[in-house]
Amino acid sequence: MKSKKLGLIVGAVIIIVATIVGIRFAQKPTPTSEKVVRVAFNIPITGPFGIYGQTIRDGALFALDNLNRQGSGIHLELDIEDNAGVPHTAVTIFQKQTFGKVDVYVSGVKPQTMAIFDRVLEEGYPYFVWIFDAYAVDKYPTVFRTWVNYKYEPDKYFQYINYRKAKRVGIAIVNMPHTLEEFEKIVIPKLKEQGVETFTEIYEWDTKNYKDIIVKLRSHDPDLYILNGFQENLVGLVKALRTYALVADGNVLGSYDLLDAAKVLTAEELEGLRGVAPEFNIAQTPQLTEWKKRFKAKYNRDPLYTDAYAYDMIMIIADAAKRLALPATSEQWIRALMETNIDGITGPLAFDDGGDLILNLKVGHYINGSFKLDESEVEK
Repeated sequence: MKSKKLGLIVGAVIIIVATIVGIRFAQKPTPTSEKVVRVAFNIPITGPFGIYGQTIRDGALFALDNLNRQGSGIHLELDIEDNAGVPHTAVTIFQKQTFGKVDVYVSGVKPQTMAIFDRVLEEGYPYFVWIFDAYAVDKYPTVFRTWVNYKYEPDKYFQYINYRKAKRVGIAIVNMPHTLEEFEKIVIPKLKEQGVETFTEIYEWDTKNYKDIIVKLRSHDPDLYILNGFQENLVGLVKALRTYALVADGNVLGSYDLLDAAKVLTAEELEGLRGVAPEFNIAQTPQLTEWKKRFKAKYNRDPLYTDAYAYDMIMIIADAAKRLALPATSEQWIRALMETNIDGITGPLAFDDGGDLILNLKVGHYINGSFKLDESEVEK
């Protein structure tokens, strides 16, 4: 009798175990036919440049969500690491990431990118850089950029200066190699040719005394101020201009970072300021409006242009992957990326011969807290 009961118990256990194993195998994901692409990010999510890394991350993850929802057939694995704005941390992250498989590499911003730039080139990865330098990518066939940059910005300065008929321009420039390159090698020489006098004040990115910068520029009695720097710098410069009541409608033109500074400044402080900006920040289309609405619902904030360009970067990578037989070599990736020709959130997506996304920039102005297309664009 005991043997019979024991047999029944053993049999029941076997049935239960078999059932559990069967359920586990039934729940095991079926092999996927999706193409797997690993994208490694080495960006500053914390630290003094954190706003850039945060928006690169958020835009990329938002794109990943949309690709997954659409069932694109591409499985992107995003390895996003925080270099905290510290170059040697960027090197450590790079060493860790390259132990494994990498299809595409992404880094930002300038100091951290320069710490690993040559190493990434040696690996031969298709390489997206998030730096402003005018000619950072042209000499390197493996390097791409979807971010706004100083190669396209100077033409907007010239357009606005000509529209205003400005003859004396005061320029505040953050002391960085890429900013000095833009103004000393591109902007100022051309303005000199056109008979425009320029007066510059070069300051350190971590300065705290913006009033002295503005006082020195004011002494030259400029009819136009150009403000260059990072978010915190533009905030400080605008506040200093307001302190001395130097802002008149249209006499202050900011670089891209004025858009970031606008998140800190009040509507009154922004009123009448002009800024160079991607069309993304001005255009009103049903597709863009809906995209911005979904982005805000996910992140509880309005998207910045960096979010949008990061989103489009991921869409470009996914589009190239669809056209490749994976796994692909770096050379095949680079050819596919250079052949990009799709529509994105920021506009048509295609690269120029140097590997830079072809940008459509505009001059906008702040009115009643909103950023609108400037009359210099409408009347040109």
